[in-house]
Amino acid sequence: YREMIETAISFEPLYVLNLARKSANNENNLTNDETFEIINNNDTDNPPNTRRMQFYWGVLLGVAIRGAISVSLPLSSIFYKSVANEPLNQNDIENVDLGVVHMQTNWDEVLAAFGSTSEIIDVLPLNRLDKTKLLFWVDREPRSLWFQRVFRAVLTQKWTDCELVVRGMGAVLPLQWITLFTHAELK
Repeated sequence: YREMIETAISFEPLYVLNLARKSANNENNLTNDETFEIINNNDTDNPPNTRRMQFYWGVLLGVAIRGAISVSLPLSSIFYKSVANEPLNQNDIENVDLGVVHMQTNWDEVLAAFGSTSEIIDVLPLNRLDKTKLLFWVDREPRSLWFQRVFRAVLTQKWTDCELVVRGMGAVLPLQWITLFTHAELK
């Protein structure tokens, strides 16, 4: 029983089933550790199937927690903070996608490389509606406020990406129990 649960929620099925992907930092060799993020189910070819699998993977995680089965998963702090219901911050973005932070600190350089603001916004890890909102506000507010809008949108999207897994965990055990732990303890 224990081995079956460990295998079902280990990293390999998560990666093979396309429920997680390497973080942008990991993909671009900006970090030595192998960190993965829960995939944005709006970016997949079959979102209903991905959403269902994310939920059931969360159920299996809940079973593992309830059964005191320890499994080490190389997921980002964003995932663990989402599970622990802790607030996300700019450091969490830096840990998975330095490109978003680089955009703020080197705007002119990034703009020159991409050619237009719409091209920059297009590569952000956001859904289409949030990209449209950012494009609307880019020239209507000071750049510093716009960057705060970008960070909030990215953090909200990444939190949302983890939501179905957390809901799956909540189907097996009360989520109030999970929030007794910090994100570091959950990891």
